[in-house]
Amino acid sequence: MTEIEWSPSRTGLINPVAIFEPVELEGTTVSRASLHNISVMEELELGIGDEIVVYKANMIIPQVAENKTKSGKIEIPHTCPACGGETKIEDENGIRTLICTNEFCSAKKIKSFSHFVSRDAMNVDGLSEATLQKMIDVGLLNEIYDLFTLKEHKEEILEETISELATKKTFTRPSKTGVIVEGIDNCLVKLSKCCNPLPGDQIVGYVTKGRGVSVHRADCVNVKDLLSDEGRMIDVYWADEVKTNYSVEITVYANDRQGLLADVIKEVTGAKFNILAVNTKTTKERIAIIDLTVELENLMELKKLIRTLRKVDSVYDVKRNK
Repeated sequence: MTEIEWSPSRTGLINPVAIFEPVELEGTTVSRASLHNISVMEELELGIGDEIVVYKANMIIPQVAENKTKSGKIEIPHTCPACGGETKIEDENGIRTLICTNEFCSAKKIKSFSHFVSRDAMNVDGLSEATLQKMIDVGLLNEIYDLFTLKEHKEEILEETISELATKKTFTRPSKTGVIVEGIDNCLVKLSKCCNPLPGDQIVGYVTKGRGVSVHRADCVNVKDLLSDEGRMIDVYWADEVKTNYSVEITVYANDRQGLLADVIKEVTGAKFNILAVNTKTTKERIAIIDLTVELENLMELKKLIRTLRKVDSVYDVKRNK
């Protein structure tokens, strides 16, 4: 083990993370493992330079199984690595945790900002947690009202600042789906078919049994049941630099008429979107229902397509499925 990294969370907890020389586990290269809390770290009697045994819990999450040398020489920080505020140790039912006492800690801010821009609140496009964190780091966001003053910053300066910040920080590599699993490289990530998330959607991750991490939209009907199993929830977010296409299912409702399907398809292809599947039916009331599966890059493109289709003659509604 080469060091202990203290990682602030959005709840105020500061979690110890073991950093060690890279090893191959389950086909991936691993160099860090969460220790969860001070009690776990002290029970393992960890110290810099110790020889440790590492495994993957549920074949996904790296864990420290054993410390062979047990030097036990780790100093617990007195200040938060995110904000410099004072830390304190709390003991609840014999479990010792380190917390930041600063209520304005930058690590805590991201949670309130993320909720404010989420689908259930202001529904702001293009502000992922990764982007919000970058804006906090460069001083553009301190309070909620700062979100309404971003237009005062010249776009090119903002983009350059964020780009420079991104090159200075080391992020976990995104999966092929464009999703980053916090602290884990090269794990199997699947976008759940029950909700088909797109970049721009608020997402949550769930560690499945032997099938990697499944990613759901935060508003997916299945998330409520998943949250009851807190030990399997894991932080995930969209990678800003990954560009790929995602399949999305939408339904067009219209008063049936001759040439309706042709007009709908013309608008989709005219907007440079690829159609993967089309299914149509007409009710006895002459209501046409057109189910489309299209390829898009993000939520912003989906909203643009929905607005375009709603302008087609005889169409009265367009909805995203699932």
